Amino acid sequence: MFYIFNAAQWLEEVVAACNENNLDPEESVFVLMLFSSLDFDYVAFFRDRKRQISEYSGKNVHLFTPLIYDGDVVPDGEWRHIREGFAHAGVPIGNRPSCILFQLRKRDEAAGYDPHYFAAFDCPPFERFSDVLRDFVDACIAHRREPQVLTRKLGVLLKSENLARVVRSEHPLSGWPIADVFHSPRAFISYAHEDKAAVMSLYEDLKEKRVQLWLDQVELAPGARFQEEIERALRTCDALLVVLSKNSSRSEWVPFEGTFFYGRKGEKLIIPIVLDDEGRERASVLPFLKDRLYIDFADESKRSEGVAKLAAALSDVRRGNESAAVS
Repeated sequence: MFYIFNAAQWLEEVVAACNENNLDPEESVFVLMLFSSLDFDYVAFFRDRKRQISEYSGKNVHLFTPLIYDGDVVPDGEWRHIREGFAHAGVPIGNRPSCILFQLRKRDEAAGYDPHYFAAFDCPPFERFSDVLRDFVDACIAHRREPQVLTRKLGVLLKSENLARVVRSEHPLSGWPIADVFHSPRAFISYAHEDKAAVMSLYEDLKEKRVQLWLDQVELAPGARFQEEIERALRTCDALLVVLSKNSSRSEWVPFEGTFFYGRKGEKLIIPIVLDDEGRERASVLPFLKDRLYIDFADESKRSEGVAKLAAALSDVRRGNESAAVS
């Protein structure tokens, strides 16, 4: 099992393992077991039995859980991000433990694989789920070439409705890229708290364009260890948006966050966003912003254009075209 948040990485690993063993990846069934840190029984069960479950699943059924290699669970902010992504794709999983099944289909000889989702279920209470897991895996092995038959079998076994079927007519899932849920670029917003209102407005504008963001106002719960959570987020985000103003020039956190991100991410995308004249000056002063073009939000008439540029720049990151500047 692998940490699922970087889907591209673990899919590459599974495909490579299949190829090494002369197995066709398209002959496999993939199962995402999704649950949060509050689902203590599920967390302990999959963490402590990772090796046994992997061995029992064999070479044609691959179960993944939100566990990283050292046994920690995905932070709950990322768990919500995963659920939101599937909801946008037409799989309305809730906050209960869920399982989503898909197969891989090759686009063409030169390209990689796309996931084709065929089923999604709410899991039963843990006591019953742990009892039926062996039967669940056996059904996946036996009917891996018959997704419709497998879906019926699992629906009866789990006593759950196929969530994917409910919305299939409105939101066809075939070919929907899994990376859009699990590793769409996520941008950390660095700012001075005196600019909180302006930043929240920007956050809402970008969310409407389905940009994935990390903002302390939204992500941090009361009692959180502030600096620890900030550093964790900076390590996992793919881009940094630095909001610059007269207020940020007095902030200790803006230069700290920018330096921390740049020191660990190097030439990953960093975009300065200026709110006023002092912000423009600041864009040329901070070392981690050197030679980077900024987006000007000081002129309200150019706001829509600026939001579009930001969304486009982050879309380029998804396609692997990372740039240090926005034109």
